[in-house]
Amino acid sequence: MRPARRRRRLRELAARTALAAALVVPAAAQAPAAADASPAQGTFRRPFPQAGWLYDRIPAAPALDPDSAAMVANLREGQHVANLHEFGIPFHAADAATTRKRVNCTKPWGTCDLEAGRRRLNRRMRPHRGSDRAMVVVDKVRRVTDEYWRYSWNDGRPRTAWGGVGALDGDGLGVNATGALISRAAGVVRAFEIRQGHIDHALVFSTSHCGASYRHPAGKSDGGATGPGAVPEGARIQLRPSLDPDDYRLSKAERAVFVALQRYGAYAIDCGGASAAFSFQEVAGNPGGVYRDAGLAWDYFDLRAIPWGRIRVLRSWDGR
Repeated sequence: MRPARRRRRLRELAARTALAAALVVPAAAQAPAAADASPAQGTFRRPFPQAGWLYDRIPAAPALDPDSAAMVANLREGQHVANLHEFGIPFHAADAATTRKRVNCTKPWGTCDLEAGRRRLNRRMRPHRGSDRAMVVVDKVRRVTDEYWRYSWNDGRPRTAWGGVGALDGDGLGVNATGALISRAAGVVRAFEIRQGHIDHALVFSTSHCGASYRHPAGKSDGGATGPGAVPEGARIQLRPSLDPDDYRLSKAERAVFVALQRYGAYAIDCGGASAAFSFQEVAGNPGGVYRDAGLAWDYFDLRAIPWGRIRVLRSWDGR
């Protein structure tokens, strides 16, 4: 082949390749399961606008629980992990084009809200890989969060052990998706929050010290621990605001968590295996580039740079 003709053929091939690449839909756009841009954008950046318990800052000099010291003695020990992947929370967006399916709840625990009408689901909506197999579907048509526990697509006949439905414009409470009847979508650390470097709400965590008692905003407890060191579900912890984050060697992500714990605190909402395991959004990868770039190098990253011995437990959610 002559050189001029060869160069012309190469230019044509390059042009066709570029056109084909432009027409291919990226995998992240095809599957909303792992992409932090879906549905993190738009109205879902701040779900449950009526949730003062979630968005109100802790007042100065809040009243402390009489058993705060005993609870802190338990909570300061062990690991304080970021659930990024295996138990990270996947968020899926559903719109008018999403297929609607009947859901079968398999646990005989009463009325399962997910069985009321058809739910917007498709095969690309996958739960996390942990034993809970949990996920949240944000139905942008009905303005609700459909929250699944031990979910399976089941060849187009979806089933879940249990779950609940939350009003996206409500307060995130009374949702039968966690041990405390608090929405699984509330208080989750989102990928865009780590990217921007600040978290403007309270966090949520599970704990191995979960008590049999509960308090607002929790509606119940699935814990069984008793005694002064047991942490009631709904209890709000706070990292002492007098601490200066510049005095600690914090990654970008740890600093965002540190400051959020000072301003907004965190709520115990479920039982778990770690002293404290904080809910993060699951994104593509393990743990995902947005987390790795901010200093959370792997799943179950231990937030040991945060001084857990300097937390305290509030008497009530509003510090009164």
